[in-house]
Amino acid sequence: MGETSRGLSPGEVGKKRVSKVDQYKKLSEEAMGYNLGNDLVSEMAMKHLSAVAKSINRANRKAAVKKR
Repeated sequence: MGETSRGLSPGEVGKKRVSKVDQYKKLSEEAMGYNLGNDLVSEMAMKHLSAVAKSINRANRKAAVKKR
């Protein structure tokens, strides 16, 4: 989560965001494919994904504020 949007134009931030989201979508789909019976593992994965989503949203807000 140590990434900042500094030095990137908002467009580049967007590109980065899409690739990250796609990456995590793919990971979660793979996890579904393995059909994790282990509740703890899936719970940890969901927490991780929500943390990632939060950091992405934060970066987007920063970029939007910069655009104004």
